[in-house]
Order: sequence, then C-alpha cells, then structure tokens
Amino acid sequence: MNNWHVITGAQGAGKSSTIEYLEDSLGCLIIPEAGRTVIDEARAAGISTESLRKDEYEFQMTVARKKEATEATLNPSTLTLLDRGMHDTVAYLDTLGLATPKWIDEYCKKQQYKNVFVLEPLESYVNDYARTEDADFAQRLHIKLLRVYRRYGMECILVPVDTVEKRASFIKKYLE
Repeated sequence: MNNWHVITGAQGAGKSSTIEYLEDSLGCLIIPEAGRTVIDEARAAGISTESLRKDEYEFQMTVARKKEATEATLNPSTLTLLDRGMHDTVAYLDTLGLATPKWIDEYCKKQQYKNVFVLEPLESYVNDYARTEDADFAQRLHIKLLRVYRRYGMECILVPVDTVEKRASFIKKYLE
C-alpha cells in the first residue's frame, strides 16, 4: 500500500485551504488539483476557462491524463496528499452524465489510496475563475464522490464542516 492520501470533496468545500494548512504544518508532498493546474496552464497560454471547458468530456480526459502522469512519478513510500484522486474523474463524469472510458475504470480498479478524506460541503458556495459549476452540481458531486470511492473498494473518511485548523487537525490524526 502506498502512503498517498486523497483530500476531496465538492467544489468550494474548503479543500485548497485545508491542504495549504496541512502543507505548512506537515511539510509533506502536496499534489495540487489537476483540473485547476490544467486551467491555469491554459490561461497562461491565453485560453479562457470557458473555451477550455466547452467540451467537458475532453477537459475531463485532459485532467485524467495529468493525474495519471503525475501519479506515475510519485514514490509510494513518501507521505503525499493529493488534491483529488483519479476516482474524482469518474465522479465528475457520472455527475455530468458522461461515460467513463475503460482505461480510467481499469486505472481506478488498480489504484488504491491509503486514506480518502471527503470534506463535507460548506453552507456557502462561491465560484471563481476555475470553479464554474453551480451549488446544485456541487451537492450531486459530493454524493457521487462517496459512491465512486466506495465502489472501487475504499473507505471514505468524512471531514465535518469546521474551521480550517480543526479540519486539518482531524485529518492529521489519521496521518500520524
């Protein structure tokens, strides 16, 4: 078993803030969210988020390929926190009503993470340049995330709504 831990949840659940706090307090390897990385790279090349995401299926495939390539470079024994795992792609596709390609399904069957932390959604939902989905989508995605990780044989550890510090402390108990 690797020492990789996924921190996931619907958009706007506080993942980035919690991960940043953990990075400062743990000093472990942090893998940023692949979707946001793809969007940032496109924007740096002059491509708008809207243009990039006009074909949502192709966008999700680009994100999945980035996740696969990144995970291939990781040391299994290094304490690593991933902002979303590959299984998130399946949850996104399911929520969008799109089919999961066989290669992603096969990858997810093989890839297990030591822990999967699912942050409970926050009451308020705010969009930004990369987060284009609405609050209804976020609620549906939260449910899909739980189902998808469980379908592939992983337990989900629900992280309750609280301050960033308390959420990070909750997660750290599982990492120590």
